[in-house]
Amino acid sequence: MMSGLFVCVYKFNLRMVIPLSSIFWLVLAVLALGAVVLLGPDKTVLPKRMGLFLISMLMMVALSKNLDWIQPAVLSCLILLSIHALSTVLLNVFPALYDNVIAPRVQGSSVTVIGPKAGLTSHYSYNGQLVATGLLISYALSKVNTFKNGKKGRAKFGALTLLFVVALLLTTKRTPLLICISAMAIIECLTSPRGRVGAVYKILCVSFAVCVIVVVFGNQITIISNVMNRLSALFTASTLEESTTGRTLLWDRAIQLWNDSPVFGSGWGTYRYYWVGGYQGVSSAAHNVFLQLLAEVGIFGLLVFLIPASLVFIGLTRTVLLRVKQGRSSGVGFHGFVDAALVFAFVYQIYFLVYCFVGAPLYDFESFPVYFVLSCGVWYSLYESNAYKDRVNLQSIPR
Repeated sequence: MMSGLFVCVYKFNLRMVIPLSSIFWLVLAVLALGAVVLLGPDKTVLPKRMGLFLISMLMMVALSKNLDWIQPAVLSCLILLSIHALSTVLLNVFPALYDNVIAPRVQGSSVTVIGPKAGLTSHYSYNGQLVATGLLISYALSKVNTFKNGKKGRAKFGALTLLFVVALLLTTKRTPLLICISAMAIIECLTSPRGRVGAVYKILCVSFAVCVIVVVFGNQITIISNVMNRLSALFTASTLEESTTGRTLLWDRAIQLWNDSPVFGSGWGTYRYYWVGGYQGVSSAAHNVFLQLLAEVGIFGLLVFLIPASLVFIGLTRTVLLRVKQGRSSGVGFHGFVDAALVFAFVYQIYFLVYCFVGAPLYDFESFPVYFVLSCGVWYSLYESNAYKDRVNLQSIPR
């Protein structure tokens, strides 16, 4: 938190033009901070979590107009996330190592199911989000020729992508896995030299290889069997409540709170759901960001979130399409680290916004710093950079 605050102060420039959408983000930060100050941390969120939330937004705004921070920030995150991926694989292969060494240090007072699939975190949902981020970063770097060693560099990042895929499978987090696959498939369809047919062919080949592995080894390897059983449960559930593992109860509670205060809500971080019998204790996440925003900050707060989020997503989408068009006309596709960051920012937007329907990425510090800094922040930096404007026509794209 302190290092993030230092970066904000060091990079702040009074001549910096703050985009209109950034003002909306800052209004959202004020709403969140105001609730903590007025209601106290006991009824809202922990001060550390709120501090990181505010610093993430400040960094997003303060780092705009500057492209120099992107490469070290992305690579640093990838290195740290690789540790989580490798640890997840090792702890699943050697579960005794998790039980004797890791669990006593990270489980704490958690009463929910964790185990080796949680890796170095206290819950497998947190680990799944971290690994999903690493997967999308490594995929973007393997997709784009970023370094002088060309194909060799892409091959290294491709191998790292495979490691993250395996780790994400081991976390048994179904939704992040499916969203990541969908986001990568979208990029493949957009950037394939042969158009959509070539991309579909590539996706089908990978899918066929995965199916062969599952059929041949699924019943012999317990890890693969557990993963596939959890994935199949998503599609074979007889009710919506069963397929969403009880999330409908959380959604109903959010709607009830919204009805009590529809315009401004009850305050940021005030959502609570008390499970019957105390099975999972108290849930402070509705597992639907949009419903939780309605409950906590009402229609006003939801719009404050949706307006800048939509502008960033539209801007990144149009920029990706412009780069694809440029690449096909010039014969030179995505290349360089900035383009890799653009690809990651775009796919992470898809991941984050879709996951908002069934998760709490806006409230989890495993995801919202990445969203604000490495996705929205990258977009603002690209849009404000004169060098990138000269390379890509961004004048007509909203910010």
